[in-house]
Amino acid sequence: TISGAPTVTEARLAARTIASSSLVKTAIYGNDPNWGRVIAAVGRSGVEIVESKINLRIGDICVVKGGTHLPVDKKNVVEVLKGRDVSIGLHLNLGMASAIAWGCDLSEEYVVINENILNTIIDGSQPVDEDFTSAIVVRPKIIVLPLLSWDLRLQVEWVH
Repeated sequence: TISGAPTVTEARLAARTIASSSLVKTAIYGNDPNWGRVIAAVGRSGVEIVESKINLRIGDICVVKGGTHLPVDKKNVVEVLKGRDVSIGLHLNLGMASAIAWGCDLSEEYVVINENILNTIIDGSQPVDEDFTSAIVVRPKIIVLPLLSWDLRLQVEWVH
């Protein structure tokens, strides 16, 4: 969830950028509580930020308040990241707008499947319709940035 943004447009942009960040996705998959990846993603989004006003929570654990890292037990944050659904809340403290984005993690299985899917389709080792409607499905962790009308929760398997 992005909250405290100056406009809904900026809140949505920040949420989408964080939810689609490969660095954030891999940190979540690897249970790496590197909150700097979230801050880097929002900075890359181009929305207005004032570092000294940012509050960030992972799950129910506040890891940054007023732009300053809080002393938290890393093990507790890792446990949050191990969950199926991971909630990231970023309060910009610059306005009243908020937005929610949903995304998925970037697991090794997801990367391997997508790296090899074209070769699998080309070599014919799995039956796939001409329009690629038969596909592989992966069940990644869900990243919840409590905005979008799209939801990347996937459950993939070969469809024959």
